[in-house]
Amino acid sequence: MKYFCVFFIAAFLISGCNNNEPATGKGPYDSLFLGFYFGMEKKAFYDHCWEMNSQKKFLHGMTNQTVQYRLEKELDHPVYMSFYPYFYKDKIYQMPVTFTYEAWAPWNKDYSANVLIEKVVALMKKWYGGDFESTVHSKLGRAYARIDGNRRISVFVKDEQYVQVVFTDIPAEKKLKKEFGESQKK
Repeated sequence: MKYFCVFFIAAFLISGCNNNEPATGKGPYDSLFLGFYFGMEKKAFYDHCWEMNSQKKFLHGMTNQTVQYRLEKELDHPVYMSFYPYFYKDKIYQMPVTFTYEAWAPWNKDYSANVLIEKVVALMKKWYGGDFESTVHSKLGRAYARIDGNRRISVFVKDEQYVQVVFTDIPAEKKLKKEFGESQKK
């Protein structure tokens, strides 16, 4: 529940960003990374993870429900990327991802999230193009966001070890909020 609240705070914080691309029907921006996409069915997600695991590209993450991928050459040092989606009607609508240096240690500030965030933002620019708008939040600190059509990408420091990136399908998030609001009225 704690992370769910943080995601909605980040979503609210960043929802005022200007769209870099209008949602005009030129296709939804559903692509995420490593073959995942918004609207991917839960079974397809598990099948894809199973296949990638059999190829030794994915590992079981540090927590019970995470998938881990090792970025070896994309950044200045090896980084672990851990993720597990949120599903709406059994389809991916949000993908929270954490990044941490493989060599992270609390005493080594060169591998802190405050250093890593700038590198993750640069990686997101490389993967998704364009600029990310920057803002300062009273609790999250510096946060970055990019909106392309229906896809919002939010980036912020989660704690001293982790940089959090949240991919959200905005229309699906709105439907979920509406349904949640209606269920609270009952």
